Amino acid sequence: MPLIAIQSVPCPDTDTSPYGIATALFCGRLVRDRFNFLNQYSNVHWIDSVDPIPSPDAASMTDLMDRRAQELIAQGSVAVQWSGGVDSTSLLLALIRNGIKRDNLQILLDSNSISEYPRLFSWLQEEKYDCKVIKDWKTALSTCDTDIITNGWCADQLFGSMFFHEVPILYDRSLEELFEELFLLGKKIPEEDIQIAIEVFKQMGKELFDVDINIAAELGWLINFCLKWTWVSTFNELFLAGTENQFKTQVFYNTPYFQSWAVNNFLEIHKNNVYGTDASHYKKQLKEYCYSVFPDKDYLINKTKVPSWNSTLSCRDPKQTGLFEKIIFKTDKGYDVYKLPTYVPYQRLTELEKEIFTKYCKQ
Repeated sequence: MPLIAIQSVPCPDTDTSPYGIATALFCGRLVRDRFNFLNQYSNVHWIDSVDPIPSPDAASMTDLMDRRAQELIAQGSVAVQWSGGVDSTSLLLALIRNGIKRDNLQILLDSNSISEYPRLFSWLQEEKYDCKVIKDWKTALSTCDTDIITNGWCADQLFGSMFFHEVPILYDRSLEELFEELFLLGKKIPEEDIQIAIEVFKQMGKELFDVDINIAAELGWLINFCLKWTWVSTFNELFLAGTENQFKTQVFYNTPYFQSWAVNNFLEIHKNNVYGTDASHYKKQLKEYCYSVFPDKDYLINKTKVPSWNSTLSCRDPKQTGLFEKIIFKTDKGYDVYKLPTYVPYQRLTELEKEIFTKYCKQ
């Protein structure tokens, strides 16, 4: 049975194929290559469809943000999942800049959102916007009464990979140097597998987007853009499976024109280590857009990446830390939902997932 997406299944650390290395390094979970280039190296039976391959477009980020905001505003009331980070802040301010009525805007946030951007939160309260502090994201999103829900996911995939947030020193390393630093299950990746993977990744970049993949940051963008995009773009759809709001989310940055902008922006990736000494360049175009609506020089210059987990944490049973409630698979026939017994300890989760997952492996 071909798979389209999976909510959350860790990738095996023993797979040293190009697919296995890519997912272990930049995704942390099994994900489908939406352009169907790396899927041939995966043991998973992924659907063989191919997303439209974007061509580069030099449109300004301001024009794209305004265009997308106007598209959503035209559909009625909007609920925004606001984390306080650059991606969701940009889209929230885009809706405001483009004249969304206050009665048509709900801002869903949690305590992390407030601590990440307290100044904007204070302003939103002063301006009487409808801010709802959420404790249970699953309940909040599944009962939200707006016409659509939107969030800032897919923006990371436009710009690169947050892998380098933890190891900025690797940002501009060559691919050979990158893999020299990596271990799977505490062991170095075999040299032969490294050389095969590098050749495949370079071929992938050239054939899909006519770009040269030479440094770690460029590879991070490629894998994030092609593979992890599948997970983030379908997250709410799977997270809310079985609820009336399952298909209500329209991910703000999940459009062909944002993707074309990303391909055009590829040549900028190597110029600044945005997770290291060049943090002011981190998502600079989005921060400049924010500044045009809500002038905050500190945010413009100093704001960098803060991992925004928010609703992803709610995939776990809140009463039993480390336990997942269910695993959801999206197939070409619909959705398979496996509810996990609450007594399964986290350390046995991988074993249980593999048992379920045999159904979706290549024969």
